[in-house]
Amino acid sequence: MVNIHLGCGDTIGHSWQNFDSSPILILKKMKSFFFKNEINLNKITFGNIVKKKLCEDNTADNIYFSHVLEHMNFSDAKKSLKNIYKMMKSEGSLRIVVPSLEKRIDKYLINKDANEFIKSLHFFDISSENSLFRKIKFFIGNSRHRWMYDANSLKNILEESGFKKIRPCKFGDSGIKVFEEVERLDRFLDDGYDALAFHCIK
Repeated sequence: MVNIHLGCGDTIGHSWQNFDSSPILILKKMKSFFFKNEINLNKITFGNIVKKKLCEDNTADNIYFSHVLEHMNFSDAKKSLKNIYKMMKSEGSLRIVVPSLEKRIDKYLINKDANEFIKSLHFFDISSENSLFRKIKFFIGNSRHRWMYDANSLKNILEESGFKKIRPCKFGDSGIKVFEEVERLDRFLDDGYDALAFHCIK
């Protein structure tokens, strides 16, 4: 089977082709003074799903795409999903996880804490640390959010890309064992908020 993990970060699936496009990855691969290489970086390939497909058409059986889409503007998000759709085999499975805008709004409507709400969006660097390295890491390291989704908007963009049988999903409910290598419970919880996650089929 061909399994492709996009935006893998430090979660490496042994049965997966692991891709990441963060400039921080390049620095880590150069064994920058600022990092300790605690993971096997040789198992990660630099690849930008917005710019191009990362395998041939109709090749991938499974694709995992967790906490990546929110770091793209809306136009790039649509490009990435169209590339993913082309990469997948017919009846292939995509699992996608993003932060939930709706859960953040729900909490704000209860707490009425505007500061907490703004912080939870991760659109801005709120750290008091003012170092150049901190600024570079935030703005080029792909930690800043550029778009947010609720269930309707995410489902709509998946449908526009061609996916079908789109269903909400939870941690570990894929029924496909290989996903156990890359799914992490904390990514489905997302800083105290339930994340927004869908399982869909080409």
